[in-house]
Amino acid sequence: MNARLHASGSYVLLIKLSDPTEIQVGALGKLELQRGWLFYVGSAFGAGGIAGRLKHHLQPSRRPRWHIDYVRLHAPLMGVWFANGQRNLEHQWAATLRGHAALSEPMQGFGASDCRCHTHLFFASLKCHSEDIVNVLQSRRTSCAVDFLSPDQLHL
Repeated sequence: MNARLHASGSYVLLIKLSDPTEIQVGALGKLELQRGWLFYVGSAFGAGGIAGRLKHHLQPSRRPRWHIDYVRLHAPLMGVWFANGQRNLEHQWAATLRGHAALSEPMQGFGASDCRCHTHLFFASLKCHSEDIVNVLQSRRTSCAVDFLSPDQLHL
């Protein structure tokens, strides 16, 4: 297992939508999605670090706690980009992904009820190359080392 996962940091989940779907996201409302790829930005600064948060995200929750839990009931996690550090990059990454030409914002306020970000959920109809996402996340604004792990590399 990657020892860096036990430290605090920020992450982006990669989720695959095999079919168009409609999801009720708690009180936030109805999320209509086409076949494609979702990118969800989050952070983990509590006990267990990123590994603790990913354990939650890897197993769809019967009692959704966060907005992303509703999506995970319908679509598998295909990987995660992450960076360690005490500095929370979640909001910078959300702003950076918001400006990416290949990504759209399927729902305002998703994952952003505790901040001023427009959303923490992004959609792409085509799969983006992992290196492209790493380059976007490692922009001059964040200057951090970003790694990608696929589900088979996430032995938590």
